[in-house]
Amino acid sequence: MKISNSLIGTVDLILSKELSFDDIDKIYSLESYTKEDIPFIIDTYGNLWSAITKRINRQVCDKYGVEKLSDINDNKKRGKAQEEINLLMQENRRAEIRGNINDEARKILEELFNSKKIVQIGYGIPKGQTVKVLSFDGGKEEDKPIVLERPIIKEMTSSGQNTGVLLNINGIIYYYPKPFVPSLSLGYDHTFESDLALMVNQVCLGHGYYSLLSRTNQMTETEKKHRLFFLGEIFPQFKKHIKIISEYLSLNIPPKEKLTETQILQVLGRRLNTASVKDTSGKGNNIIRQSTGASKTK
Repeated sequence: MKISNSLIGTVDLILSKELSFDDIDKIYSLESYTKEDIPFIIDTYGNLWSAITKRINRQVCDKYGVEKLSDINDNKKRGKAQEEINLLMQENRRAEIRGNINDEARKILEELFNSKKIVQIGYGIPKGQTVKVLSFDGGKEEDKPIVLERPIIKEMTSSGQNTGVLLNINGIIYYYPKPFVPSLSLGYDHTFESDLALMVNQVCLGHGYYSLLSRTNQMTETEKKHRLFFLGEIFPQFKKHIKIISEYLSLNIPPKEKLTETQILQVLGRRLNTASVKDTSGKGNNIIRQSTGASKTK
C-alpha cells in the first residue's frame, strides 16, 4: 500500500496505469477540496498532459512490443514509431484523448473521496463564518520569532484576503503566511511506502528552498523550526523521530556533503534500534522496517 502527498499526482499515476486505485492507502492533501469540488479540480487540472503523453507512448510501444521507444533497435522502425506518437499528439486526436482522460479522472476522484482515502490537511473557512486560528505570521521578522508553544490567536473570516495557508491538524486550525513551509506536497516523488518515508523525504528532499538539507535552502531559522513543528503535528507518532533529526541536523548544517534519505533513516535506525533500512525503488522512496513497530502502513 502506498502513501501519497499529491492528490492530482496520484490521479495522474492511476490514469497512466503506473498505479492502481487499490495500491493507495491514503493521500495527504494541503488543498481544501471536497467531493463537490471535483468539477473545479477537473477544470483546473483538466489537461493532465503527463497522463496523455504516457498513454500515447504506451499505446505505440505496445504496438511495437517494447517497454520504451529506445528499446527499438532499428533506427527506421524507431523513427516510424516516433512519427506515430507525434501524429497521435496532434490537436484533433489530443482533444479526443483529453476528453476521455477527464472522464476517467472524474471517476477516480469520486472513488477516492468515497473511500475516504484523502486526508485533508488544508482547511477552507465555511462561507460567511469566522474562525479562531493559531497564527505564526509574527515569525516574519527574524529578530521577533514566534515562540512555537504560544502562537498568536487571531480571528479570520472566509472573505479575508491572505496569501498564506490554513491547515486543520487534529482539529486545530493553523495559519501560516508561506504555504510551502508547512506543506507536504513538495518535491517530485508522489508515493511512498510509509508515513515515515514521506516525513523523511520532506526533511531531506522536498522543494529545494524548503528542504532542511538543501544548499539552496532560503528559510530563516524560525521557518526551519516551524517546518519541523508542522511535520511533528501532522505526524505526531514521529515526534521523537523528528526531534532526533532536528538534533542531528543542528550538528550538520550546512552539511559538508549532501545527505540522503537513506542516511537520515540510518541515523534514526541507530537511535531507535531499527532492524534494517532498505531503498527498493531507486528513486528515494525508502522503506524502514522497524522492530519497534514505529511505522506501519495501514
